[in-house]
Amino acid sequence: MTLKNHFKKGLVWTFIDNVFLRGFTFIILLGLARLLSPKDFGLIGIISIFIVIGTAIIEGGMGNSIIRDNTSNKTDYTSVFYGNLILSFIIYPILYITAPYIAIYFNEIQLVNLIRVYSISFILSAFFSIQQSVLIKEMKFKKITLFNLPGVILGSFIGLILAYLGYGVWSLVWMHLSTQAINAIIYWINSDWIPEFKICFKKLKKHFLFGYKLMISSLLSLTMKEVYPFIIGKFFSINILGYYSQAKALRGYPVNLISSTISRVTYPLLSKIQNDSKKVSQVYRSILKNLFFTICPIMFYLMIIAKPLFIVLFTEKWLPAVPYFQILVISGMLIPIHSFNINVFKIYNRTDLFLKLAIVKLFMVTISVFLGIKFGIYGLLTTMVMTSFLALLVNTYYSGKLINYNTLSQLKDMSPIFLIGIVSSAFCYFLLIELKELHNILIIIIIGILFGITYLILSYFLNKKSFLEVKYLILSLINKKG
Repeated sequence: MTLKNHFKKGLVWTFIDNVFLRGFTFIILLGLARLLSPKDFGLIGIISIFIVIGTAIIEGGMGNSIIRDNTSNKTDYTSVFYGNLILSFIIYPILYITAPYIAIYFNEIQLVNLIRVYSISFILSAFFSIQQSVLIKEMKFKKITLFNLPGVILGSFIGLILAYLGYGVWSLVWMHLSTQAINAIIYWINSDWIPEFKICFKKLKKHFLFGYKLMISSLLSLTMKEVYPFIIGKFFSINILGYYSQAKALRGYPVNLISSTISRVTYPLLSKIQNDSKKVSQVYRSILKNLFFTICPIMFYLMIIAKPLFIVLFTEKWLPAVPYFQILVISGMLIPIHSFNINVFKIYNRTDLFLKLAIVKLFMVTISVFLGIKFGIYGLLTTMVMTSFLALLVNTYYSGKLINYNTLSQLKDMSPIFLIGIVSSAFCYFLLIELKELHNILIIIIIGILFGITYLILSYFLNKKSFLEVKYLILSLINKKG
């Protein structure tokens, strides 16, 4: 199978994985949002701060080394598996012991038991993270989709049933744990690889030396993202954190769908051609333009129809989250580009550079939080958007040097798409004012159709190359068999 076909097939199955599984989870969360309170989601938002950081430690470093290293074998897999498992058994006791102090910081005593139970997911994920990395390395995305399916479906139903029975925030905890447990079982039963009863410290050291800088960088990057809920939960209220968490979650569905699909497929793809810098540059540029052409209009459209969307999906009790959501979708346009840029540092083994940039961006976030919090929650969210753009400039500057595709060139390729999005949004915003008396579902549909038509017509005449490239990619994916 050619590299191009590998990319298309991987893109199809990863997209199906994300669309179906995330879409199914999204539908379940719509039900949970109606059954649970903003405070329940705020409490989970606090726990998630520590969960994503711990998960980054387990999955972010050595697993990426396995994917990148074309010489890895079963001994490598076994060594990294035990390494991840040891890390999980170190992290869990730390969170268990510190849970009371976290609860005191947020003045929420129930966080103690929530954190101690929810954190078991570290150990569960360590049991199947390497199996997943091996499948990603081999670009077997169809298997990943099928393996993830039972856990998401069963776990979601468990969460929904518990919420209906009145378990409150615990329904979200058990939904997550049951999903992880089922995933671990499925991957172990069906994986072609089973760990041996030995560990090669030489190989573990090799993957650790690649992964530890990447792991630290991931921790710093996640700290930059999670510092906002950490600050909101402390200096504002758990309810406001709940609104923020729901706004962030809704923004995250299209963003993470596209971001994780592109990132997961392009990392092994670019790793295979890492020795051909010219080809890497060509592939990167093509994917970047197609990626931004796709994510930009989605974010602009969501910004316009935010209010009717929240009423339809979550009911009016979640309306305070609307302005948070509208601000967050601006930075959401850049998240897939950030993820794609990071892959460049990985494939060229520049985890040292990745780490240095993470430290610089953490410094930027610290300043933005210090300045933004003085102007309340909206000041904090606005500085978040500004920091995201500055971080993009930093990423593209250094990734551009590695692939001979500088920041200015990348911005030039993205700017026509952004301007077309602004014009399309302005046109539909004025139409929205005229349609405000209609039912919210009709508003969402009508604005969606008009926005799509406007964006595509403007793109055809003002950015025809990107329009045709995306059209060709979509048609080729539709016609792709197998």
